[in-house]
Amino acid sequence: MSRLGEIAIIKTGYNFNRPTTSLQKDVEDVKVISPKDISVNGTIDESTLNKMPLPQLKDMYFLKPNDILFVSKGNFNVAWVNQEIKAVPSSSFYKIQITDNNFTSEYVYAFLKFHLDILTRNSRQSTERIATLTLAELSNIDIPLIPLVKQQQLKRIIDCQQKELEILEKLKHNLNILTKGIFTQTIKEHING
Repeated sequence: MSRLGEIAIIKTGYNFNRPTTSLQKDVEDVKVISPKDISVNGTIDESTLNKMPLPQLKDMYFLKPNDILFVSKGNFNVAWVNQEIKAVPSSSFYKIQITDNNFTSEYVYAFLKFHLDILTRNSRQSTERIATLTLAELSNIDIPLIPLVKQQQLKRIIDCQQKELEILEKLKHNLNILTKGIFTQTIKEHING
């Protein structure tokens, strides 16, 4: 077992309420990730992200491949970043970068995603509903060390599950469109006689 804080760099997302230290002319629209932007299957659709005018940010704020985003409040959702995204996570997130080569980011992502109920329950030894998870509590989560081969097998299983969830989401969306169409058509037929 290793504590997450020992195998990763964990930083809080960008605080958009920071006072500006000086008037900066180099302002650009930057994509911003908020908790609502993480899907149930732990993905981020870059095309739907809101933009915000911000002074030029250092690269350290932007997401890189293998970063893990952990929502620190509310639902504690988790996302794994599989490609570079020119976007900045809000301060509602912890950005986790795995630094220990004995752990893959995909495995740590999956562990956090699928064991979160146990992790949050054990973090405070209480039955109270946890509204936020502190950086210290997240850093102290024990991550079991399993062989890299097993970590990669789990990653493939999670990939399959995520593809299934994406398909289910599309089916759900299509079913809603079909139902709405039938509903609308039925009402039109009734009104028009």
